[in-house]
Amino acid sequence: MARYDLRRSTKAASLNLRMRHEYVKNLLDQSLRGSSGHQYELATEYLKGTNPLIPRSRIKAFFWFRRSAAQGFDYALGMLGNCYLLGHGVQKDDKEGFRLISLFLIKCKLRAILQDLGHASHEDDVIKIMMETIFQYTGYVK
Repeated sequence: MARYDLRRSTKAASLNLRMRHEYVKNLLDQSLRGSSGHQYELATEYLKGTNPLIPRSRIKAFFWFRRSAAQGFDYALGMLGNCYLLGHGVQKDDKEGFRLISLFLIKCKLRAILQDLGHASHEDDVIKIMMETIFQYTGYVK
């Protein structure tokens, strides 16, 4: 039977903690710089609350989902809709929740259609134009 090495286990725990601190520091830094993907990831961390360095906060999760969705991040739009439906960090509003989730699904469908047509090189531009048209009729996310 192998002996337990306290020094090795403490060193591994210390390295693990340093890596978590670096992860959170980078996540916050990139989110503040405007990276919509990092904002979405930070929002999910706040919503889950599983990381001891990022406490559970539905209000902060809603805030970061909203910032990410305002920049056009697809999944943030869907999660923002879920926040409205469930009342996470915002007053519960079924109408707004379903509207945002519908926009998310439309955007995903548009992306899939464009990929099937083979227009991947102009995909983001076409989706942006189509979504701006849809937003004119349904209201904007901001």
